[in-house]
Amino acid sequence: MAKNSDNVRVGYAGSVYVGLVGATAPVNPTAAWDPADWTELGHISEDGITEQSSRDTAEFKAWGFPNSPVRIQTTSQEFSFQVTFLETSHHILSLFHGIDLDDFTSTASAGGVPQFLKANKGSETGPQERALGIDVIDGTHLQRIIVPKAQITETGDLSYKTDEMVQYQVTFKGLVGSDGVSWTKMWTNLSLAA
Repeated sequence: MAKNSDNVRVGYAGSVYVGLVGATAPVNPTAAWDPADWTELGHISEDGITEQSSRDTAEFKAWGFPNSPVRIQTTSQEFSFQVTFLETSHHILSLFHGIDLDDFTSTASAGGVPQFLKANKGSETGPQERALGIDVIDGTHLQRIIVPKAQITETGDLSYKTDEMVQYQVTFKGLVGSDGVSWTKMWTNLSLAA
């Protein structure tokens, strides 16, 4: 394959979406995310999105051949996405604090008390699984990642200071979906011939 500088990519901008597990995902990398199924989570930090993957393997050696394995078997493979959200919304608060959306209540303004959002954090009731969608944009080039089932496994510290934005760092770990698919990725302006 010849060198082609047009194939060099930068993750210049993008968006992160969440939906309920089972949400219908776009069928191609430029189709719109259905707002009935997916919610865009707003601005993210300038660090963008970090995709992490890990793989554990087991090596098998043959009798009399101690220097090199005769087979290597993958025993575990995991992937996750880390992102820091900059906007405060009930969707972000739900993800960060591990509170179901249905457990939030919103009041109306009354008697001089402004409208406010309220949630109580109690004991864990089980995993909060969501569908995850990510668009990574580089000019006219788009990479779309769809994770049909993901769970937040880590959150960063919250800092409340006069010289910093409140930021919500979360790590989504991908799970195997009901159809056996862990993720789907699509890229525009690429083909098998590229």
